[in-house]
Amino acid sequence: MQSEYLYFELKKETALPIRESRTFHPNKEQPAILYELISPDAIRYCHYKSRNQPEGVMHLENPHPFIQLVFSVHGRSRYRNERAGDCFAELDSGQYNLIYFPAQRSRVEWTSHEQTETFYISLLPELFTRYLPDDHELQERLRKAINNQEPLQLSGHNLPLPSSIRFLLYDILHCPLKERYKNLFLRTKLIELLLLISQHHEEYLHIQDPAANPVLREQDAQRVRLAQQLIAENLRTPFTIIELARQVGTNENYLKKHFKQATGQTIYKYLLDLRMQQARRLLNDEGRSMEEVAQLSGYKRVHHFTDAFKKFFGFVPLKLKLWWLSIWAEWDFAVLVETAECVLPG
Repeated sequence: MQSEYLYFELKKETALPIRESRTFHPNKEQPAILYELISPDAIRYCHYKSRNQPEGVMHLENPHPFIQLVFSVHGRSRYRNERAGDCFAELDSGQYNLIYFPAQRSRVEWTSHEQTETFYISLLPELFTRYLPDDHELQERLRKAINNQEPLQLSGHNLPLPSSIRFLLYDILHCPLKERYKNLFLRTKLIELLLLISQHHEEYLHIQDPAANPVLREQDAQRVRLAQQLIAENLRTPFTIIELARQVGTNENYLKKHFKQATGQTIYKYLLDLRMQQARRLLNDEGRSMEEVAQLSGYKRVHHFTDAFKKFFGFVPLKLKLWWLSIWAEWDFAVLVETAECVLPG
């Protein structure tokens, strides 16, 4: 098991410009890339992506309290109090949450995964509270955590990672601006992100509210889970809603109603999300053509795929493809340099 130590100090440094770095871990078996963006007002944006991620643990020491927004695209992680050992947060693929870290030691554990991708945005509590209403539940849970000086996930339940938030996170990652303009862009996107999160949190609570949405019978919940499985397994040739309803043993109207009640999404939106996630993963594969990516994502024609992708993410798939190609080219160069340093005599 891999074990690492990180001293994490988040503080304002207004005299410094925005800092940007990209770190490559040139291991042929488990390549990894870490991109970091740190603003003068203590906003720290990180994007971590790796292949064949082995099981590991990160020991975290922070001298000052901070809040971390964790968006798990792929992979599973668990957060524990270093001293007591109790788990205070756990995230799986396609989930996100907000975690308060008091000034103490914690540890982050992750399981082995074929592909890992996570976004982290860390900020000071005062910046977080500035942009949310005082009576919002997230504010109330934060005040409780600060008073008790205990780590806490601010949303009682992990939330499903919606496309609107995914798009915003990738928008920051691909931002072409420099220096003070990038700093302004990051701050603006953070405000937009907190707005989306607060709205999504309230909508999710409404969906989970038994008074507003009676709990599904177990039989109906099983049908929804089966429908989700069938959708995921047939992205290239999806069922019509009538066919899907017949497959799970109900009718079209009941399936649409129960699916929205259980997931907060329409069946079409759920299918689109899965197709776009699939497409984004495939675009990271250097050996796949655009035609192959489109077909494997359920589109017969490339231009239909391109239109859908741009509408979903805000940019064409070729841009993402070229961006990843440039990143992996840099990684290949790093591997070459490391190999040369090992082979050539000092």
